[in-house]
Amino acid sequence: MLSTGFALTAPVPGCADPDTATEMASGGHARKRTPPLDATEPPRIVFEAPAACRDGEGAGQALRTGLAGARAPSSGWTLTLRVDAAGTHLRATSELSDASGAPVAHRELSEATSDCSGLARAVGVWAGLVLDAEI
Repeated sequence: MLSTGFALTAPVPGCADPDTATEMASGGHARKRTPPLDATEPPRIVFEAPAACRDGEGAGQALRTGLAGARAPSSGWTLTLRVDAAGTHLRATSELSDASGAPVAHRELSEATSDCSGLARAVGVWAGLVLDAEI
């Protein structure tokens, strides 16, 4: 009976890496698998909050939460968020830049409040969508 394949049920002798062992057992050459795309890092966050922002700490956490699952296409990407008071509103200006510092996307949002958390969360979600489109 001719077998067309088999499952690896025991380690391949002399091979400590399970990924390489699987490829060797499957008839492939001994080589490391390339890491998946989602092994990259999240973007670096630069958050500039004014004194008018009464929840700066909470806003920073909301921004990180909004970006929780996002990954940049490569290392060195930066998300910059600046919040300014504009009369009775807060204005959030955000920019996503690649590793060379070139701007990739820009967004401005405003809200009639002194809490920055909602704006920061919205920017985090926006940046995550942009990063997903870039991958």
